[in-house]
Amino acid sequence: MSVTAAAGQVIMHPVLSKSLKIWATTLGRDKTYRAIQYFARFYAYILLRRGDKDAAQRWNALKNHLGLGRKLMRLGKPLEHLQAALKASQSVALSQQSAERFTAVARQLCYAGYLTFDAIVWANSVKFISLIPTKAESALKISLRFWLVGIMVGQFNSLLKVGRLANEAKALRAPGEKSMGDRAES
Repeated sequence: MSVTAAAGQVIMHPVLSKSLKIWATTLGRDKTYRAIQYFARFYAYILLRRGDKDAAQRWNALKNHLGLGRKLMRLGKPLEHLQAALKASQSVALSQQSAERFTAVARQLCYAGYLTFDAIVWANSVKFISLIPTKAESALKISLRFWLVGIMVGQFNSLLKVGRLANEAKALRAPGEKSMGDRAES
């Protein structure tokens, strides 16, 4: 087998082709960066436990820089969440469920707020903007509050949705038909 044929087999290997297809998307790169970042965190911990502080610092630096890089890829995400909030507010499917609509919109707005303030924190951390330490700390706290409220509102939205779907399933059952819970009791 010639060198070019071997190189062609390696370069055109299906695993490499699939990997390149995944890495061509922002989501694919983000997941890869996240996997490497978490591995670096784990490996730095192992190295610290073994007493190799120099190697652990290199892996910790890799973890930190990958985290900053991942934040760069999220700069346009607040706009996606604002669009999702607008779509949820205009949703015909949620027109009868005002609480479900409200929580869907609120969740998207909270995530947009979180990512906006997180971008400010990122820009300060890479020295693109210069915030005084108290302002940087304040932006971080606001970001984390948006994140927490977004998660809480999202959980409440899920509970509302589960309740609505259970009621719809109950209404679809034939009048004489027993539910699974009723069958188990008899």
